[in-house]
Amino acid sequence: YNHCTFQCGRILAEGEEYERPRRHYQAYVSRNREGSNIPLAVYWIGVSLWNTGETEGAMRYYRDAVALYGADPAGMGIDMILDEWVGRTRRAMPEASESAWQDLRELLDRSEAEGNQTLVLRLKRVLLFQPELKPSRKNRLVADLLKEENLEAASPAVLQAMLGYAQERELQDFAFKVSGHMVDRFPETDYALDARMVLARYAIERAREAGTRGDRDRHYGEAAKHLGVVREVRASSPEAAEALILLGGIHSEQRRFEEADEAYKSVLGVRAWRNYWPEALYGRGECAFQHRNYEVASAYYERIYVLYSHYADWTARAYLRRAECLKRMYQPDKAAEVIREMLE
Repeated sequence: YNHCTFQCGRILAEGEEYERPRRHYQAYVSRNREGSNIPLAVYWIGVSLWNTGETEGAMRYYRDAVALYGADPAGMGIDMILDEWVGRTRRAMPEASESAWQDLRELLDRSEAEGNQTLVLRLKRVLLFQPELKPSRKNRLVADLLKEENLEAASPAVLQAMLGYAQERELQDFAFKVSGHMVDRFPETDYALDARMVLARYAIERAREAGTRGDRDRHYGEAAKHLGVVREVRASSPEAAEALILLGGIHSEQRRFEEADEAYKSVLGVRAWRNYWPEALYGRGECAFQHRNYEVASAYYERIYVLYSHYADWTARAYLRRAECLKRMYQPDKAAEVIREMLE
């Protein structure tokens, strides 16, 4: 029911007859069947109002909707509404913009008085985007967000903001807790995919520090599980390329070089992932090197510094590794020549 409703609304909006999608979504809200996503419908009603030039009406409608539905952490449409609010205020006249922000500040005061913690967190996240926000005020708002007791009340967008600020401040343990909560509470959302990348990197670090092979394999398995989800859901995105690179590294650490090589090969098969190609080529070179196929490995390393010399780190590594391959193939003169070329 929900899927059909929103697909129909998108089709109606494509004709740029914005009154029709507005009536469509208003009827959906009025029916209010069990399981309906009312906040998302409200978001699209507001978009229709804006597209028909009813700016003030849209702002009032959004403000009232946020106050009415903002207590439900799972109502992701509310976060979409607030993000739309920010964008619209940036394009509004200064007086209208300030009035809109004042409405949010007043709503925050009322929500704090009522103990509506979910809405309080949502509003504090958005108020971080106020124009000319003083650093001291920003720091207070961020500090208010970065508290473990906020996790249960936080919406996905608030959790994402908490994760970003925790990483910015290098609060790694807190970032791990936020990520774990996001995946547990909202596993089917796009927000959870970023959290899965954090959890995967954390598990990889734990695996490298593990004292036993069993613990190491357990942590690597956990990382691979999260990376597999990212790879499947964001199949052609940069995040999928990053997941494959990390999977290649995990397989290499476990000496499963054929699987590692397949992961790196998959990265090289997508033109949009060119930024990851030097690392993927290096990974394939390492797999061939471990199989003592030094000629093949040498070719991969050479491709890096010939075709991608602007990637300085990978270029330096490739020069050194190719020289090692040439030494293993009993070609010390060529190896020395490669080193001299690197130093020039």
